[in-house]
Amino acid sequence: MEQKKSEKEELKAKFDNNNATMADVQAVVEFCKKNIDTMDLRNETDEFLCQMATIHLMKYKIGRFDRSEAIYLTKFFAKYNVNIYEKTGLLSEQVDISVLENEEYEKTKGKSQAVCLDKAEDGQEITYSAKVVEQLMSNDPIKFRRGLQTIVHEVVHATQNSLMSKENLENTSAANIEQGYLMALETVTRRRMPKFYNDNYSYLIKENSAEANGLKMAMQMLRIYQPKVYELFDEKETEETIEAYTRKAQTSDRNLGKGKIRCKRCTYDNGVYS
Repeated sequence: MEQKKSEKEELKAKFDNNNATMADVQAVVEFCKKNIDTMDLRNETDEFLCQMATIHLMKYKIGRFDRSEAIYLTKFFAKYNVNIYEKTGLLSEQVDISVLENEEYEKTKGKSQAVCLDKAEDGQEITYSAKVVEQLMSNDPIKFRRGLQTIVHEVVHATQNSLMSKENLENTSAANIEQGYLMALETVTRRRMPKFYNDNYSYLIKENSAEANGLKMAMQMLRIYQPKVYELFDEKETEETIEAYTRKAQTSDRNLGKGKIRCKRCTYDNGVYS
């Protein structure tokens, strides 16, 4: 006896022979909006449906997304990047993704736009505020790209947390080991001296790395899903911005509240640290 297909399998089957109608596409969009929390992009059917929904939304509705569509895209693009980092081996923990309305977010998470929390054995938890959703709803390309950058920024923090807690460093490059060590110092200092993080936010390795990689991936996602918007941005200017994030992270000044401390950075040359 043939096993009955699930709803998502039935939706996918409509596209197998290129006979899908616009109504079928819209049905996929509605399904993904309702079920994105439980969809796994490592699953072929889930990944296909999410790609169909995202391609349609980004092609036909960018600049005028409704709230439910923007929430779906926030969660999809977060999962999309989690999946990429999993494939590269930089992330192997469970990452839970959620979106909160601004009032609830401020009560539980503070005044940032998004946050990534390391839950130790329970993996990583990324929470986005509605401010990020609102950026994706904007018809301003700069605000929209900023929303994408923030989404990836938090996923990068998940990989950083994973690196800092990694026990087996056998297949980890010397550069990544050094970066993990320095980020761990920033994290410990923040816990002992909370004011440190705010005072030095623009110069921290964790934040600048997250900003640089966030911008890179935001541009890559635009190039894939909406090339016309991608072309609105100057490539050279974008590269200069990414390089600026890198330079900020390399500064030696860190303000600890009572004067400044000079942080001698490690360098790796011919196998010798200095």
